[in-house]
Amino acid sequence: MKFHHRLTFVTALLLLFILLLSSPLKDFYEDRSNYADKTTYRRWIRRPFGSEKQALLMAHETSPYDIKNESVQDKMVAMPTTPLEKHIHILVHARMRTGSSVTGSLFNNLPDFFYVYEPGHMIVEDKQLDLYADSFKYLETIRPDLVSFLRSIYNCSFGGKTFYTRSLQRHHFMRQNSKALAGVKTPIREGDLERICSQKKHIVVKTVRLNNVVLAEAALRENNVRVIHVVRDPRAMMLSRRNMQHLSGTERNNRASRGVFEYRLEKIIKDYCKWLEDNYISVEQGSEWMKNQYLLIRYEDLIDRPVPFVAKMFKFAGLPLDNDTVARIQSADWWRGHGEEWRSHVTFKEVARVHKLCPDSVFRRFGYKKLLNESQLTDNSTSVVLPLEYTDLNPQLV
Repeated sequence: MKFHHRLTFVTALLLLFILLLSSPLKDFYEDRSNYADKTTYRRWIRRPFGSEKQALLMAHETSPYDIKNESVQDKMVAMPTTPLEKHIHILVHARMRTGSSVTGSLFNNLPDFFYVYEPGHMIVEDKQLDLYADSFKYLETIRPDLVSFLRSIYNCSFGGKTFYTRSLQRHHFMRQNSKALAGVKTPIREGDLERICSQKKHIVVKTVRLNNVVLAEAALRENNVRVIHVVRDPRAMMLSRRNMQHLSGTERNNRASRGVFEYRLEKIIKDYCKWLEDNYISVEQGSEWMKNQYLLIRYEDLIDRPVPFVAKMFKFAGLPLDNDTVARIQSADWWRGHGEEWRSHVTFKEVARVHKLCPDSVFRRFGYKKLLNESQLTDNSTSVVLPLEYTDLNPQLV
């Protein structure tokens, strides 16, 4: 081939290549690349959040290509939200020392909510039962009364619920833990409660004494209640319960007292682990309605990664994420400590005991890594809170 023929051929190839780059084929390949990135983002394998904007993207299931330079707060306000429902009913479902109070406080701080703090406490106290006993068998004895009370609360109907007014009058913390009732004067009458409740648009109840949420489904269905199931690492729960039921100096030196305490704590751990799995599996195998009304939240995620998880929780509840809540969860005093702080206050012997009392399936199902020795326990560079394999049971977190 002569030189000028070769030059013409090469020039033609170059022109064809330039034409391809500016054609729809280029867009096709770029779209495929973008789609792969977006799919990975939506699938969400947990990694340390590089920035608040990245966390916000994950919370709202958008792609990195949509990010501009707005502040996190502005971006959240600008995000499209579903229309606010006229009446939102929420049940924060947890056990003692697992994060129910911090979760409930997020809704209690909103102006349109009537918040009921631990109705089971009122019932147990009225029946003169042990306030700290919470085995499945024990909680079954109060379930009918608790479910009946939940119905009353979501209907703002407190006639005959004298244990509610007595508890509010007896305990200052019961009133102070509900912003809607913080300024109410004593003596409190049932009619006062009904009036205050009816003036609020939404209702949230925080309880740690419901053995299985599916057993309350009928009452929840009647009032279209959304369930936020709060769980916590069994080892952290063990430490918190141990501190809550601390022994006096004399009892610590008494082997018999210490033995009873340790036996009771072991029973609490077993009951808690059973409660975790029973509730999750019951929902998983339950009605479609219950699955759609259920959201699992880990205490550790809520405390250490509040931006995406509070956003998810509010979206599930049908609420816009307001500026005050955003500012609060981004502040330095959002919550004392962090989700894995328990590791600095326990021995490996105690951790190993929890591992024996709690089935491996609990650690796998809820994403908590078991520890093999003391060095793993004290190695704070490695987290024991693993990514969760979320399923269709809770699509809000996929």
